[in-house]
Amino acid sequence: MPAYRWTYEQEERLHQVVQRHGSQWERIRCESFPRLSVAVIKNKHYRMRKDAAPAQEGELLKLLRACCE
Repeated sequence: MPAYRWTYEQEERLHQVVQRHGSQWERIRCESFPRLSVAVIKNKHYRMRKDAAPAQEGELLKLLRACCE
């Protein structure tokens, strides 16, 4: 089975519904992504969080450096 290709709009929508519903994956699937499995949705969310973490850490380091100078 080929990997599902997410659009930018779908990624944004996933971020928004997770903010609203937390980890209620079945609810998120039913309301926003009925053609995808819970596993695909959950895995995408965790990959997005993992990919965002280094960028957020970099921003924190910039802020800390600016405060200390």
